[in-house]
Amino acid sequence: MKWDDGLLLGYGFLCAAIVFEIISSSLLKESDGFHRLIPTICLVIGYTITLFLFSKSLRWLDLGIAYALWGAIGTLFTTIIGIIFFKEQVNRSKLVGVACIIIGTVMLNIL
Repeated sequence: MKWDDGLLLGYGFLCAAIVFEIISSSLLKESDGFHRLIPTICLVIGYTITLFLFSKSLRWLDLGIAYALWGAIGTLFTTIIGIIFFKEQVNRSKLVGVACIIIGTVMLNIL
């Protein structure tokens, strides 16, 4: 894989999509099952932006690799946000599960 401006742009779009996905996923908890209007509106807008940016990244990136990165990084940071801001429990199975996702993503990118 040769690095060029297009590939860099693809990863830039992907990074922005991941940031909006993490924010939007965190707002799911705040929306209280879509009962709170402002967090609900923000998460719908955030997911719309996320999907737009993700689709733009696919002009330069393979779907499997981009989706794996999007899912793994989103899962990792959403888990961290849940632990820090929502006081969710940390346990061995949660840590092992997130580690497996990250290892799988690394393997996809190496092979």
